[in-house]
Amino acid sequence: MHRQPQSATSPSAARVIHGIPIGAVVIDTPHYRIHSSASADHAAEVGQALESLHAAYAALFPIATDPGRLPVILYRDRAEFSRNNRSSPWAEAYYLDPACYAYFDAAARNPHHWAMHEAVHQLARKASGFKRNRWIDEGLASYFSASRRVDGRLQPGNIDSTAYPAWWLADAAGKRKMPIPLEVLLSNGSGPDVDTHFNQYYLSAWSLTHFLLHRDNGRHASAYRAFLEAGADRNAFLRHIGPIETIESQWIQHFRRQAQEATKRQLEDTTTISIGD
Repeated sequence: MHRQPQSATSPSAARVIHGIPIGAVVIDTPHYRIHSSASADHAAEVGQALESLHAAYAALFPIATDPGRLPVILYRDRAEFSRNNRSSPWAEAYYLDPACYAYFDAAARNPHHWAMHEAVHQLARKASGFKRNRWIDEGLASYFSASRRVDGRLQPGNIDSTAYPAWWLADAAGKRKMPIPLEVLLSNGSGPDVDTHFNQYYLSAWSLTHFLLHRDNGRHASAYRAFLEAGADRNAFLRHIGPIETIESQWIQHFRRQAQEATKRQLEDTTTISIGD
């Protein structure tokens, strides 16, 4: 990994990527080119997290094409990100072809997960060629970005409760409208408005992805990959995974166990803090 100065207004950068911050430096890793106004240490941290993601993603999905170093724009903080935001007002990061846009929050317990989430979208488009189905797409991005990193390696499916949307699990325990019905996720319609209920959607899509990849030691994992490659729509689900009613019933049980375990962890953390105080 190395860094070099580069003007944000250089003709080559301006033609390809919008929003590179003034005074940004370029940090290259084997698979990413990070244009950063964050500190060198913070940008290096994000680079390491992205490389761990790339390795885990490539182990699950074949890299069909080599896109070269994938561009990432990393702002020094949320204020700078917000001033340059070209996505939804509530976005904490976003992917706008060809680059991922994120910021570094030094006070956050997990300052990398937003960038990792968007980098999954980037890999799905640039390296795997998956067709876009919005909520299955978000589920896959959440699945990787809400996984733990241990000794520098990402462990897909090992839930990181400090990452979005997994941190909402305990809050979802016992709520009747969780998860979002499977038919709604597959059809992208007839459910609550995403702009006002996005936590419901993201948490549901994440849990569905986790279920399909890990239920019964990964019994649906190969079918899930075929489902994505076939377009991740309702017909592909029926063809590769199974009847919607049957899978949904099993998934709801999986989701409720996840929520109960998250609530238990939250209570244990609270008890530990109280005893320590």
